[in-house]
Amino acid sequence: MTPCAVSEALGSTARLLDTMAADPALCDAAAAAAGACVASLRAGGKLLLCGNGGSAADAQHWAAELV
Repeated sequence: MTPCAVSEALGSTARLLDTMAADPALCDAAAAAAGACVASLRAGGKLLLCGNGGSAADAQHWAAELV
């Protein structure tokens, strides 16, 4: 990957994150999901994470981060 390609990829990611941050419905939904996760853990509950293929690896990684 050339330095120019890296710069383009980072710029694309930055534009996507800006678009997401400007979407109130998305921000509200993400905050509600995070709040539900925190409430479950504080109440002694648990989070069940799953995925198929690469998404299963993502779920395992996220679970390990929480531990």
